[in-house]
Amino acid sequence: MKKGKLRRRAFVLVMTLVLLSIAAVLAASIARQSLSLVAAAEEEVESLRLRWGVASCRHALLGVADRALVRRYQLEDGSVATLPVAVVTAEFRLSGDVYRVVLADEQAKADVNTLAANLSDELVRAALVDEVHRFSSLMVKLAPMPVDATPERRSYQSWGQVIGSHRNVGADLFARELELATRRWTCWASEGRLHLRAASDEAVAVVAGLVLSPIEVAELLEARRDWDGTSSAELIEGLSMTERKRELLTRLLCDDSRSRSLWVHVEGSAGSRHYFFVDSAIEGGVWKHYAFAW
Repeated sequence: MKKGKLRRRAFVLVMTLVLLSIAAVLAASIARQSLSLVAAAEEEVESLRLRWGVASCRHALLGVADRALVRRYQLEDGSVATLPVAVVTAEFRLSGDVYRVVLADEQAKADVNTLAANLSDELVRAALVDEVHRFSSLMVKLAPMPVDATPERRSYQSWGQVIGSHRNVGADLFARELELATRRWTCWASEGRLHLRAASDEAVAVVAGLVLSPIEVAELLEARRDWDGTSSAELIEGLSMTERKRELLTRLLCDDSRSRSLWVHVEGSAGSRHYFFVDSAIEGGVWKHYAFAW
């Protein structure tokens, strides 16, 4: 065979090998890119599914909070009476994930801002610290934004301004402990007033204690046990106290709620996610909506 033909065949063979190598590299690159796209697509689907689930809980549950935060019971005459409750909980599966929801009347809790407007930081801290430490390893830090620092204004608009964590507390544990530590405290009571019918004795004692003596607080709690729930003004009118105290106490209490919250804890294949939503009415009948995530 002539040398020229040998050279041409060798050249063709080399080029073929080069092209095969390039094709192999391209195929591997395409495969990696395809796997990356598949992983990204699965992640987007998971994220969309989670957002849809949480949004569904938020709109469905907060939308019926007035009806859900009520206990119904039958009277001896066969009629049905209702009693507002401070919190309801539920657990269910949605798209394979486990959802634990906590729907609460934020106005049935003592408002940190009400205390901050009437007490020193030291006394506010003292009121909070026992409750926080009872349910968590978190700490009370009381760090309002500078623009909100005056006592005449609402100083705290998120739990991050009130409660902090130690360095070894991750986001998952922080959210779980925060939910427990704030079962009887809020930053979002409408006008800072306490819903007297739904609040616990502890919350009533904290708020009423801003204007009443311990003996007068005890009388209020005793009278509330036999109260028909018609009007807090009527209940207060029947108590022994000065007109000034009666006026101040009336400003701190109310007969209904215009502030509610929802915790959504999600356990799924992607790990744990925690969300906290608050709907609260402010002046002029306007509602403000808050959302936090961990």
